[in-house]
Amino acid sequence: MRDLKRCPFCGGKARGEWRCEGLTIVCCDDCGATCPVDAWNTRAPEQLDAERQEVIRDLMRVHSLILSGLCEEAIDILIRVTKSIEVKR
Repeated sequence: MRDLKRCPFCGGKARGEWRCEGLTIVCCDDCGATCPVDAWNTRAPEQLDAERQEVIRDLMRVHSLILSGLCEEAIDILIRVTKSIEVKR
């Protein structure tokens, strides 16, 4: 098992890795978020402002929800993110 960073969503501990449809997936012990391991260990550069980092976290959460079959919740987040981006234009 490779060295895993804390959960990108809640800061919790990574539970472990498993293979799913050709991807290596990681799960959080605390919030249950799942994510491909390469994305799990990737963090937004510090120079990104807080709003952009929040959008990135939301999109990573959407990916996790879709993998978990929670598509309605994922759609709700996508609608909220889209509206927040449209307001700023």
